[in-house]
Amino acid sequence: VDVNTMTNVWALSTGDSIESTIALDLNGDSAIDLYTANELNLRKKGDVQVRCLDAMNGKVKWTTDFGVAKDTKKKTITGFRASPVVGQNALSSLVYYTVTGLNSDGCEQLGLDSCKAAVVALDKATGKVEWARDLSSYSYSSPVAVYDENGDGWIVQASNDGTILLLDGQTGREVTSLQVEGTIDASPAVYNGTLVIGTSSSKGSNIYGIA
Repeated sequence: VDVNTMTNVWALSTGDSIESTIALDLNGDSAIDLYTANELNLRKKGDVQVRCLDAMNGKVKWTTDFGVAKDTKKKTITGFRASPVVGQNALSSLVYYTVTGLNSDGCEQLGLDSCKAAVVALDKATGKVEWARDLSSYSYSSPVAVYDENGDGWIVQASNDGTILLLDGQTGREVTSLQVEGTIDASPAVYNGTLVIGTSSSKGSNIYGIA
């Protein structure tokens, strides 16, 4: 939408609901890439997609499909609800998404044994899945990238069951993990060497500050 005139510039049908926040990335001197992903909500069955668009004209650069199964008990949202993280520095070729409710085809596509959820790293230029890491439960918490002074990067990913993972951003290898009390739906915030995240529980809710 042109914010000066509040008129539509372009529109694209994504086929289903979008709750994952759109992400923008400067590609070169002037091009801006837009990343968006949808859910399996309004349809009874079908895949979900991550798309990369030219933000200025809405042209689709690539689409990557993920096989998912709808939660018939409607306890979880299937597909992409968490927002992506666009890699910078040493991770500048990758964009990271969290997907919930993979079916057997989706698991096979990603080379995973567990289908509850996964965090995936996609090549910004092609949409190819560079690596995937299965999660212990569904996740609406967005991944966060953290970097050291050399520009090397890691991904923090939390799951609903209170598991927090620190993953190598290049390979998806687990560096370490932490289990906290309560469920996690919120996304973490990171400043310098401290990560802060909130949980909820019938026994009480907490905010954790983690080194």
